[in-house]
Amino acid sequence: MKRVKNKVLAAIMSAMIFSSLTMARPLVRVYASEANPINNVTINTNISTNQVTIQGSITSGSGKNVTIQVLDPNGSIDYIGQTVSSENGKFIFTFKSNNAVSGSYNAKIGGEEVTAPYQQAFSFSGGSSGGRDSSDSSKVPSPTANFQRISGADRMATSIAIAKEQFSSKQPDAVVLASGNDFPDALGGSGLAYKNNAPILLVGNSVNDSKAVFDYIANNLSKDKKIYALGGTASVSQEIFNYMTAQGYNLIRIGGKDRYETNKKIVDNLNVDKGTPIVITSGNNFADALSISSIASIKGYPILINDKDNLMANVGNYITSIQPSTIYVVGGTGVISANIETQIKNLNGNINIIRLGGQDRYETSTLIAEKFNLNTNIITIASGLNFPDALSGSVLAARKNSSVLLVDNNDVSRQKQLLNKQKITNVIVLGGEGSIKSSTVNSLLEK
Repeated sequence: MKRVKNKVLAAIMSAMIFSSLTMARPLVRVYASEANPINNVTINTNISTNQVTIQGSITSGSGKNVTIQVLDPNGSIDYIGQTVSSENGKFIFTFKSNNAVSGSYNAKIGGEEVTAPYQQAFSFSGGSSGGRDSSDSSKVPSPTANFQRISGADRMATSIAIAKEQFSSKQPDAVVLASGNDFPDALGGSGLAYKNNAPILLVGNSVNDSKAVFDYIANNLSKDKKIYALGGTASVSQEIFNYMTAQGYNLIRIGGKDRYETNKKIVDNLNVDKGTPIVITSGNNFADALSISSIASIKGYPILINDKDNLMANVGNYITSIQPSTIYVVGGTGVISANIETQIKNLNGNINIIRLGGQDRYETSTLIAEKFNLNTNIITIASGLNFPDALSGSVLAARKNSSVLLVDNNDVSRQKQLLNKQKITNVIVLGGEGSIKSSTVNSLLEK
């Protein structure tokens, strides 16, 4: 039996449960973030309400990620959830399932079968990486992908959780602060954070709003390191700037009179070589810039924002200055018009222009991931309806060599096709249930 060692969400318990009645058998897998056994697992079903409760404990104690995956008898995902173990390592999952059945359950792991009467507990230790039992592998379907949700109580807490994942084994060399309330000044900031080995942390309007962020910085960033504040005082307030300066940190504000000047200053800080490809996206929405953010960071392409209809002077000057070999125009003509391409050609007819635009932000996001196939088995998904999680997670995605794929909670059929095409086996979900529902993740990962 293949063992998984020292990996986040390493499978430490994999149990197959099935009714003692003559019917196909569903599968339950429980994973934890530490290589320690999960014990005292109880499966409790209420047939009148179709409610299933699965609970247990992890020997490594509280504060550990625990993920559960339930496959129906046909091998499709019925439920996926993630929680954090509480006091004494306890965890609990409650969900609705049309596959809930009463009676005795059998649990099979490692070739040993344990019978557990309905509503009574049974214990396991050990397990296999993919949930396959060595003596009965044909009866245990494999999941399409492993799944990890990174979230916090709010957008600022989520940015901290992402930073902790990004720097789980070392400390950052810098920190980038961005507004948690609006996106314009932060567009293009992922490249700056990536270059400086920094997380992007979101702040509120005041010091009190952002206390948890400052606690993270105090515990993880030495005073000789830099903190970059993106945007003017409307984005990162002077109160916050002064507070962190008083704590002994070296703060650098990168801001201009508007989002376009701020973006230019961010790009100037990247100091890219002549001939480097660039990305042009709309400065009026966040979706397209964030969809390409991790890829642009990995490849060292600066992201420049522009209005819809006319090439802005600072963008034109930048093109003339560095003479990019290729310009990627991201978004359809509804956000960046064809006139922009014409004006670029008038500057330099030899520049290769590639437009990556779909009918909506989700198709554009999928097209970007397809175009820049990173030859990786991991992808990062974020809500396409709001910016905070994708912004905070863009640098983590780059460090994981992953695209950022935008989804909504209605239809993920295009994204699902991409995952299957690229043989994705690991999915990072940015944000909590309020951003991306578990049912959406279920639909994305089911066979």
